[in-house]
This record gives sequence, structure tokens and C-alpha cells, in this order.
Amino acid sequence: MSDDGLTIVLFGAVGDLAERKLLPALWHALRSGALPGGWRLVGTARSEVSDDEFRATARDALDGEVDGLDDDTWSRFAERLTYHSADLVDEDGHDLAEAVMDVEPDDRTPRLYFLSVPPPTFAPVTRRLADIGLLDRARVIFEKPYGLDLASFDELEAVVDDVLDPAHVFRLDHFLGKQSVQELYDLRRASPVLEELWRRDSIERIELDVPETLGVGDRAGFYDDTGALRDVVSTHLLQVAAVVAMDLPASDDDLPAARAAALEAIEVLGPHDVVYGQYDGYLDVDGVEDGSTTETFAAATVRFGGDRWAGVRFHLRHAKCMAASHQRLTITFSAPAARRLEGAGIALNDDRLVIELDEPDTVPVDDGDDRAASAHERLILAALAGDHRWFPSAAALRRVWQLIDPVLREQPPVDRYEPGTWGPERAERLVAPYRWSV
Repeated sequence: MSDDGLTIVLFGAVGDLAERKLLPALWHALRSGALPGGWRLVGTARSEVSDDEFRATARDALDGEVDGLDDDTWSRFAERLTYHSADLVDEDGHDLAEAVMDVEPDDRTPRLYFLSVPPPTFAPVTRRLADIGLLDRARVIFEKPYGLDLASFDELEAVVDDVLDPAHVFRLDHFLGKQSVQELYDLRRASPVLEELWRRDSIERIELDVPETLGVGDRAGFYDDTGALRDVVSTHLLQVAAVVAMDLPASDDDLPAARAAALEAIEVLGPHDVVYGQYDGYLDVDGVEDGSTTETFAAATVRFGGDRWAGVRFHLRHAKCMAASHQRLTITFSAPAARRLEGAGIALNDDRLVIELDEPDTVPVDDGDDRAASAHERLILAALAGDHRWFPSAAALRRVWQLIDPVLREQPPVDRYEPGTWGPERAERLVAPYRWSV
């Protein structure tokens, strides 16, 4: 990348995602030389904080997420950070426009916006950016979820279509940026034996499981409006399921279309395909509405049409306050297929291919090229390069909302479960005659 300037505007700059993922991702990108020499970051949110306070917040975030933070790189990072309080939903935004232009060396500086804000604000913020002339030379990353249901997706997409070039729109789902997910695609391409067996005749079932031992913590306000189905199952897990189920595309550039086609093949979910639960104590968390029926546990059985996957069930689960935490894809092969794969040098665990999707909590900075970039770092750099391969397309996301819309309109019963357990008994019956892997 050249030494030309770049302005990154981070909406939600003092929020949880920015502190845990985005600021560390940008720091690593700076340290690895992946950002242009003249880059600047303008953080913005409704909170009134000074530049120095924002830098202190960023330093605290890096101290918590990065091993071996050195003062020299921190100084080079901090000098590029500024902050401007703004509310583009209720204000005209011209002060933010001035703050952005003040850090730019000239009127040709490219811009990257990262919207880490509640989904209902995506459309008004995007419209306001267009109204005040800030979408010139800009690419925009939208954090998930992109909408909250089919109707809100269509409303948001109408605004985005109206004011942005499709080539400049990046709808992010960070599970698609995980190294393990991308390596699964590479493994399928590299192994003719695996790809031959990658179908219903050889695979009995597929499980995508993301339990967490933690509760909702300080994300209760967001979580109570979103729930486990929207937050993880219909976003991360369906996107990974599409990587598993898709036909291999003719080229890497066709990846988004291949994933969208896989999602089109899924049968629409109904309330009978989903189990909801809520852990005891959730209603006592600050920020949760009295009597809330928001699910903290969601499990779903997903079925595909077509010759490749007909009859194979995909079991998806995510929940808070469970007995263990992991992010795991488990593919169970028939015994004959497992023997062929082991003969081809692909290691299995009791006829199962188990892929851990987790990323490390902290990443060492002293191991040079051996360091694996985080999913957010990969995707931010991909957006800067104009690379859409690992971003969901609008068609893919619209299909996801179509798939779960009946469940959102007719909510299943919400069963109670004790923290530290594996959730409602009904979830075991959902996958019978199989059982969850743990």
C-alpha cells in the first residue's frame, strides 16, 4: 500500500466492539505496515470525550487485548487518533464533516467508514453522510446484524442502494474473516477426495456450536433487542453453514454468489425448527426489560434442498451461560467415507472432522509473520483493497432474513435453563436421534 493518506471514521468508537476488536485490529495493521503512511482515525460517538480521553481509552483497550505493547508503536498509533462527538440521527453532522476534513491532507484522500452502531441507526447515519457530502471517495463497512428483520433490511438496503456504489459497500460478518473458515474453503479446493465425499452420501450430519459460559454482561441493552437467533445463529452460523454447503465456485471472485446460492437452497425455518431458552437470572441484569422474553439460547435444525444435501441436517446452536465455551464446526462422515479420508491423509476424530473456529484472546506481537491476523483485521484490510470475497452479499443477507422471518413473527416458547448447564431439554429432542457433541 502506498504512503497516500487515508481517513478512517469509526462510529461507535468508545463502544465494546471498538475496544475489544477494532482498535486492536488497526494497531496490528499499523504495526505490520498494512496501512498507508498518512492514515488518520476519527473516532465518533454520542459520548462527549476529548482527544486525550479517547487516546487513553484506546491505550486501555490495547493493554487488554495485545501482548507486548511497545511505547514506540503506541506513540505512532496515538498521534493519528482524534475524536469528535456526533449524533447523525438527530443532528445535521456538519461539525463531523469539518472534523473529518481537518485531518485530511487534500480533497482526494480516500475514506473508510466503519459503522459499529445499533442496526436501526445504519440507514439514518448513511443518509446523513450522503447529505453532508462525506460519502465522496468513501467505502463503508456495516457491522452485523444488517437490519433486524426482513422489512428493516429492505428499508436499509433501499437507502444504501440510493447513496452508495455497490462496490463501496461491505456488509461485515467477522466469522467469514476467520482463518479457520477460509482454510476450510482452501481444504475443499485442495483435496479432490474430500470434495468428492462432501455430500449427503458420505456425510451424516453437520453441527455448528457456539456456546458461551458468560452472560450478556454490559451488552444487555443491545442483546435484549437482538437475542441469540439474530446475534449469532442467523448471522455467523448461517454464513459458515453456507461455506460448508456451497458448491465450489469457478473462481474466488465468485465466492459471495456461491454462498448466496447455498442459502437460497435452505428451507424456510418455522417455530418447530427452533428451540429458545433464557437463563435464570437474565431478567435481573441491568438493561433488560421487565418480563423480557428475549432468548439467550437458540438452537435450530436447518435443511437444504437439492441433490448435494437433501436429507442431511445442519444443527446450529448458540447460547449464553452454558457449561463451556467454544466455537466448533463438526462434520460427521459415514464409516466408509471416514476410512477413505484417513487414507488420503485427512485426520478425523471418531469419523468426525472437527474444526475449531475460535481465535486467541490475545495475539503476540513479537512473532513476525507467524502472527495470524484477527478476523476484523483481515476484513478491514480487504475492504480497503476493495475485496468482497469474504463479505456477505445483499442477496445472501436478504435470504437469511427470509429464512428466519416466520420465527421472528411467531416466537417459539422460551424455556428456562440454569446457568452452567447445556440448556433446555427441548434442544436435545430437536436433534434426535443424534445428540449435541457436548
